Amino acid sequence: MLRPREGEKEEAVRARAVWTVGKDATEALRAFPRWMHAERAVLEGYARRGGSNHLQAMKHVPHNMLLMYLHAYQARARPLPASLPSGCGRPPAAA
Repeated sequence: MLRPREGEKEEAVRARAVWTVGKDATEALRAFPRWMHAERAVLEGYARRGGSNHLQAMKHVPHNMLLMYLHAYQARARPLPASLPSGCGRPPAAA
């Protein structure tokens, strides 16, 4: 969520660079624009609970936004088995 992404606005790129270089949540929080709600929520979690407590940091993201990420992940993961070659991942048939 906090990694640099291609095609972002310049202010988002700068803010992500602050986090990537320093790993200081408080400093990065000042750099992140207000419209980056999910990223700011994770950074607030890191600032309050410590920089290595990932679970507690994610708990600061609003529930509806967590569900959005979950649904996006599921939508990406579901079609993968269908796109594999037939027989891939199945046990061999008994002769």
